[in-house]
Amino acid sequence: TSAASPAGVAGVLVGPSSSPRKVNASPSGGTATISWKKPSKSGGGKLVEYVARAGSQTCTTKKKKCKINGLALGRTYQVTVTTVTTGGRSKPATTTVTTIAPIPPKPQQDIT
Repeated sequence: TSAASPAGVAGVLVGPSSSPRKVNASPSGGTATISWKKPSKSGGGKLVEYVARAGSQTCTTKKKKCKINGLALGRTYQVTVTTVTTGGRSKPATTTVTTIAPIPPKPQQDIT
């Protein structure tokens, strides 16, 4: 018979955080400024980054705001924001943004 093993060390389960909250997207030409609030539950992990996506364009940051460039004018995009922590990736939070098509110039009158 051997000696008893030492007692196990209690661990903390770490999982993904909840989704970011209150995602907002504001257009300006072919750029969208995306902002959000931090998730209500961290999942026990540490923040690695936030990932915002609109169409095929992406921005990553540790802040709660970023700009996505290169969007086509006059189009509506679904915007997703996920939180990446040491516990994994959250479910995405979503909103939409419509880029503004440029206003055509006034027609010129030829009075000849």
